[in-house]
Amino acid sequence: MKSNREEVKKRSKLQSIKVKLFLTLCATISIIIVFLILMNSIVLERYYTYSKRNMLLNAYTIINAYYNGTLKSSDIEIDLEKMSFSNDFDILIKTNTSIYATSKDFISSLTDVEYNRRRLLNENILYDEDNVEIKRKIDKKTGLSFILLSAELDNGYKLYIRAAVAPIQESVKIANKFLMFIGVATIVASGMIVLVISKKFTYPIEELNEITSKISKLDFSHKYRIREEEDEINNLR
Repeated sequence: MKSNREEVKKRSKLQSIKVKLFLTLCATISIIIVFLILMNSIVLERYYTYSKRNMLLNAYTIINAYYNGTLKSSDIEIDLEKMSFSNDFDILIKTNTSIYATSKDFISSLTDVEYNRRRLLNENILYDEDNVEIKRKIDKKTGLSFILLSAELDNGYKLYIRAAVAPIQESVKIANKFLMFIGVATIVASGMIVLVISKKFTYPIEELNEITSKISKLDFSHKYRIREEEDEINNLR
């Protein structure tokens, strides 16, 4: 008999409003966190690639305007250095007699860059219009992924801009780990809040349950204490 009563008590606890509120809250938070992680993993990198592509196209337009204007080559190089630093990409410009680059490593990879520009593989091409091609490729030496713009300026100069993609992949991993940490912390904090708040709601119900239990045993000595709040529980008086 005792074991049966204990089982009934355990079941009633599991079916209590407090537990249901807590489980519902946990499930809701978990679904939101999983959705954010999926969106982060699937959409963020694509959006980043799209933004990088537009940024490179904008850089091409600005650089083309530089060489069509009256700026001195020294002033142009200073502006290119600033652009490269602020946007975190490398710029290389090849003329008939010289090569200018914001990174020495970019100069050493020029042969590979020009070879890949002549290839007919289109699966990594992000943009290809008006003598401007943007494609995503992997560096053979480092194994890092980057986006490469190859273009010809109006004055005949060759322009190459290289933007690394690896940082966003690492950022996605860090963001997902942070989201999981936030999810766990939120569930723990919410659980404590639910316990406090649910007690306020469930106490009158537990009191009514106890009174009705005694009434069923013909004990009318206890009455429900009406509270100041005008809610559904008070309407049962």
